[in-house]
Amino acid sequence: MECRGLPSFTRHADWGVPSYEEQKNVMNVSLAAAVVLLGAKVTAAIVTGSSAIYSDAAESVVHLLAVAFAAWALRLAHKPADETHHFGHDKVSFLSAGFEGAMISAAAVLIFYEAIRQIIFGVKIENLGFGIIVTAAAAGVNLALGFALLTVGKRSNSPLIRANGHHVLTDVWSSAAVLVALGLYYSTGWAMWDPIAAILAA
Repeated sequence: MECRGLPSFTRHADWGVPSYEEQKNVMNVSLAAAVVLLGAKVTAAIVTGSSAIYSDAAESVVHLLAVAFAAWALRLAHKPADETHHFGHDKVSFLSAGFEGAMISAAAVLIFYEAIRQIIFGVKIENLGFGIIVTAAAAGVNLALGFALLTVGKRSNSPLIRANGHHVLTDVWSSAAVLVALGLYYSTGWAMWDPIAAILAA
């Protein structure tokens, strides 16, 4: 029975292994979402001046690079064996998973740096409502996308797609920390909640 209206990679989670096309589609969606959300977060960071939102955007830059690498690795992993790769190219999946882990660590360093800079030189946040709306929307998109990636990765036994799913979900936690910081700033008026949340997110 066909479930119309749902993306193919979210249908029938227990009905066999996703095809390469399904795996490629979910990675393409992940890549497109990473581009759009990065643009939204950078805009929010500029408009608000929030170090927490800036840190979230910095993590998204790293995430975009990792997703682009993962999308390339997925295609390479499904290439057939050749003269130099007698057993195929699927081991690149493990390389991509390791690359994503390194990118998460790099994002943490960037986030920590920006938060310390704001603590030293001061914090000034503007247009708080806009920042909250953008951050909450980004968290919702990443939550749905992260679980979709984990579902496809589990069904296809792909460490590459699973790693990408976990990385997307780290964006959700980063955005949640930003929302807490902005909420505390709004309720208390103490601007230091912003860089403190950025450090904790790192």
